[in-house]
Formats: sequence, structure tokens, C-alpha cells
Amino acid sequence: MSEILLLHASPGPPSNPVILCRFPVQERQLPAACGPFRPDSGRLGTLRRYSVTGVESYNAYMPQRTPALLVAALAGPQPLTLPQLQQALHGASRTTTFRYLRQVSYRRSYNCNGRFYAHIDPQRFDRFGLLSIGTARFSRDRTLTRTVPRLIAESEAGWTDKELRSLLHVPVRPFLLSALRAELVQRDTLHGVFVYFAADDQLAQRQREQRLQRRPRSVALDSPLVIEVLLAVIRHPAAGPAQLARHLQGHSPPIELSHILAVLDRFDLPQAVEKGGPASC
Repeated sequence: MSEILLLHASPGPPSNPVILCRFPVQERQLPAACGPFRPDSGRLGTLRRYSVTGVESYNAYMPQRTPALLVAALAGPQPLTLPQLQQALHGASRTTTFRYLRQVSYRRSYNCNGRFYAHIDPQRFDRFGLLSIGTARFSRDRTLTRTVPRLIAESEAGWTDKELRSLLHVPVRPFLLSALRAELVQRDTLHGVFVYFAADDQLAQRQREQRLQRRPRSVALDSPLVIEVLLAVIRHPAAGPAQLARHLQGHSPPIELSHILAVLDRFDLPQAVEKGGPASC
């Protein structure tokens, strides 16, 4: 036989009681599973224990929640997940946790589906306004939608998709295309590769001039070689450059990794993240 522990507002009879837990009738103390009831914080209501022996009432208290609890948790050396933030607020709901988050300064990771949260001193960001803590990556702009156009506007010679992927360690093509449609950046083809420049015409012209001064090592690409690489991409869509090179082994004449990279760049094709690359979240 067991008792049922109900919670309702006090005073007055229960209207819509909430079942907190059930426990054996022989137990005379509240089990830990019923939650943290502390007498040094705000009154929550009345706990009533219903059993065959009658009704017993207890005062129930909820731990006091303040933004300071989140500030202390976020100040740690490692970023936290939402469940950890909820725990720091004594088991708060998602809605309550987000309400308190709006009252503190924090950054949410732009990778890992925004899984990680941290309070970051602005001085910790690098010259690109980025910071990595383990596998979590943060931007001073909070989102990639803002970060990508800002990086392009601040660059000396614009950025290619490949260069930004290498810097941010995440796919950026959707954000580049979104910024292009919103006229936040410009795009030109230089040396057979799409290069993204600032939206301001004068700044973009200076970036083009700097980019044209760079002399990339030319890679000879004839039509049969390009076709073979593109066919390999179609057959193995999840493969990265090195994996494509393995699939193309034995081709005559040989197709090297530099050829594959040149073809991917020429057609602005995304490069899959390979095993052994950046750590997963």
C-alpha cells in the first residue's frame, strides 16, 4: 500500500492538486524523489499526504531562483547544456530557464545545434571575433547569420566558401547565399572560384584588388578529368576530398587530391566533413 503526496495552494481545499510522488505507507519522512523542499526560501503551498491513516499537511518550500544562479554556473570553465542550466536553477522548466537567461549575459554555440551556453569575456574572442571551447564554438555576433557578413566586410581580400568553412569549422554555404540574397555581400568569380566581398562598392573593390594580387598555384583541369571527379561526387555524395581521391585511385592519368580540390572549388561544391576531422558534438 502506498500514499500519494499532493501539492496545492494554501490556504483552502485542493482545487487542481499535482501528484508529486507515491511512496510506501510505512515511510514517515518525505522521500528525496519528492523534490527539494527548503524552509529558507519562498512558501510554495501545502503538501498533503493522503493515506489510509488520514490526511497530514506539511509546508512546502521551493528553492529561491535568481539570475545569479545562472551567472555562477555560466562562469565555469566549460560551456553548459540546457539540462545543466535547469539543474542550476533547482530543476526549473525550459520556459523558466529561458526567462532567466534573458536576464544574464551569455553566448550560445553556433555549432552543435546551439547546444552549449557560456558567459564569455569579450577579451577572449580572437581577431575574428570567434572562440572555441572544446568542441563548442562561439561568435561575438551570436549567430552565423550575422557572423558571416561581418567577417566578409572586415576581410582584406574577401572570403571563399572553402576559406570560411576552414575558419568556422561548419558548413557556411546557406549563410553565404542568404547574405547574397539580402545584398549584405557581393560575389564574383576570380581564378575560377566564387569569392564573396563586402556590400560596400568601394570596400569591395579594394578587396578585389587584394585578391587579384594573390597568385594561386594553377592546376591543369581538362574536361575528362573534371567529368571523372564530378561523377565520383555524384556516386559518393557524403565523401570528402581525400575519400574521393581513394575512389579515383587507378585512374589514368592519375587524379590527385589537388585536382579534386580544384574541381570542388570551381563548381562551388561543399566538401563533406571527413572522419578524423573536427570533433563531433
